[in-house]
Amino acid sequence: MKWQICVTQEDINLGCRHVANHCPIAMAMKRETGSEWSVGAFAMQFLADEKVRIIHLPRECGKFVSNFDSGIRVKPFSFEFDDGLPEPQPDYTVIVSQEPLTDIAHEQVHCHHDAFVGADRQGVLAS
Repeated sequence: MKWQICVTQEDINLGCRHVANHCPIAMAMKRETGSEWSVGAFAMQFLADEKVRIIHLPRECGKFVSNFDSGIRVKPFSFEFDDGLPEPQPDYTVIVSQEPLTDIAHEQVHCHHDAFVGADRQGVLAS
């Protein structure tokens, strides 16, 4: 899954040098993805499916980490990365039909996709 991460001035102000899970990038990653991250100069890691995943950092992130840990002033920035995990799938089915929905199908629209097992080709529940 692709992510756009924004490291803010607040992340920089609250970040801790030489602490992998409290560096500004790790804090921005947690805010955006909801997962705990450990960030080093060349890679970042997180736990997914009870396995540690390691992702190589984009070049600008490595430079940022090196400068931040060395006490060199850094500025907010954004970067994009792909965690290699599949996109989450919704737990519902979208009904596509040119026919008006029957009363039964209309009531079922907001139900879990298993409710549509008996749907016909137009997406309307068979009577």
